Amino acid sequence: MAVALASLPAFVATADASQRLGSRTLKQGMRGTDVRTLQTDLTELGFTTSTSGVFDANTTAAVKSFERAYGLKVNGVVSSAFVDQLNHVLAAPTGGAGISPAAKSHTAGKSKTDAANLTPSANPNIPVIPHDGGSEHLGERVLRDGMRGHDVRVLQGFLTMAGYSTPVSGWFGPVTLGNVKQFQAAHGFKVNGVVGYTVAFALRVVVAAQDQGGTVAKATLDSQGLAVAPASAPVAVKEIIAAANKIAFKPYIYGGGHATWNDSGYDCSGSTSYALHGAGLISSPEDSTEFESYGSSGVGQWVTLWANSGHVYMQIAGLWFDTAAQSSQNGNDRWSTDRISSAGGFVERHPTGL
Repeated sequence: MAVALASLPAFVATADASQRLGSRTLKQGMRGTDVRTLQTDLTELGFTTSTSGVFDANTTAAVKSFERAYGLKVNGVVSSAFVDQLNHVLAAPTGGAGISPAAKSHTAGKSKTDAANLTPSANPNIPVIPHDGGSEHLGERVLRDGMRGHDVRVLQGFLTMAGYSTPVSGWFGPVTLGNVKQFQAAHGFKVNGVVGYTVAFALRVVVAAQDQGGTVAKATLDSQGLAVAPASAPVAVKEIIAAANKIAFKPYIYGGGHATWNDSGYDCSGSTSYALHGAGLISSPEDSTEFESYGSSGVGQWVTLWANSGHVYMQIAGLWFDTAAQSSQNGNDRWSTDRISSAGGFVERHPTGL
């Protein structure tokens, strides 16, 4: 028996009513075609959520990520201001934080690197960064002139490794802006100085391509037992070495370096964290187990980590940085020209691009 629409509860009768996105304020618990449009638009921009038409917790999280990425009030509410910003990003040729067909077409026939290889689907070995509006990883949010953060430091390091020398300051200033524009021009993107997800991913692809084959210059130990970086090393490698030198003779203390960066001593993971932090490649200390999933898998060109549940150590530009080297014979120095810890039973990882 058919049931008259008027006899249904109001919330059921209007649940699937056609709504234009922006015609009403949306928040968690609501549903409708405007919610589905919202979800589709967010997903297109890289803030992935379902397209169920139901404003659920995942949709709220995606909305908040978008708000953080574009400087809106972070409350999970889709107001008219939110919709205006969403439409503005969708209309941008760079595709905002996501990967739009327009953004992909920018690389057609213009890139020094095969344009087809500048997209995530064609590069399963390049980690896909979640576009959640954070700043821990390059690609999580859209970067532009004047912004600051860890991801800006990573951008600057990657630009340098790609051949565009950029000071790693964490501030997106005029030099960074100019080099981003040079990279965009060289690889067929719209030259606007804005680093959306597509540009960030393309930069990762170009840097990763430099890791394939070839040898790198080796670091040396000076008379004091400190590492001297080769002149040709990327800025990030030089910063890792400089940071490692600062704690090379600090005593081994279990748990050292985890409660504070500047500690009286460091354990194996605290030492590794401190060195990587010096190059802006890690934002907070990790333990040896966490390092098993750090960066990218395999041996790096400049830097490689060996990690398991009980120990972690590194090779940096040919030198070993390992708390196991701290012995009376080695003068309590973490640096060594010889491998001390074994390779068996360890997971090999490396900072992406290095």
